[in-house]
Amino acid sequence: MINYIGQFKREKINTVIRSAIKRNKNIYTFLLFLPAIIYLLFYKGIIEYRYVNVVSPEKQATALLINGEAKGTAFLVSDKGLLLTARHCVDKLYSNDETVTISFKKIDDPRFQNLKAKVIYLPKDEKDDYAVIKLVKKLPDVPKIAILKVAGKIKNPENYNPEVIIIGYPGSNMTQTYLSNTVRDYSGVQFEDFDGTLFQTNDIQRGMSGGPVIDKKTGEVIGIVSLVYEAGVMEGVGLHEKIQQVFNDPDASHIDW
Repeated sequence: MINYIGQFKREKINTVIRSAIKRNKNIYTFLLFLPAIIYLLFYKGIIEYRYVNVVSPEKQATALLINGEAKGTAFLVSDKGLLLTARHCVDKLYSNDETVTISFKKIDDPRFQNLKAKVIYLPKDEKDDYAVIKLVKKLPDVPKIAILKVAGKIKNPENYNPEVIIIGYPGSNMTQTYLSNTVRDYSGVQFEDFDGTLFQTNDIQRGMSGGPVIDKKTGEVIGIVSLVYEAGVMEGVGLHEKIQQVFNDPDASHIDW
């Protein structure tokens, strides 16, 4: 059977085809000029480019510590609100049950600023320059801060000389500093007035006390910033407490990490 398509139907089909061709042609023309249109929009300032700064986890977890008029650094090591810092940043608060102020400055959220924390542990030996502090209130669930991972026992410490990252808040401003450094002696500083729990790096900046020393290769914390020599034979040397002291300390076994 032969179906006859009338003149009216034929014209209707042709109209549909021409419309489709025209529509596709307009789309192709638009796509062709799209790059130039986008360029002009940016050039004229109609659309502004904004750089989104993605902050690394170790920067987020490192906080500014304020103790009265003094300041230092602390870093988050537990999702239960536990942080580590240098003993000399908080030692006078332990017996008085006072608080320090903790601010995660790299998190753009007021809920993570000006938080109160109490000192919950100081080692018996005053030469051990580390302390455990705990936030009074639980951190918000979102955004989630990735806690810093702690290194285990270092094998062959006499041959351990990694590149490290040291984070802290030096000077009088409140800006976080991110230093790339090198371990000079991990086996331990064993001269007068010190002990073998310390290790050396190259120069750091005054005011970074309590900050983390991170193995760049593994991303794990190996130490806590203690002090920097600014004069004399040891000028330009940073000393740091070995992180495993905290977790190997039998008197700290009561801490629920």
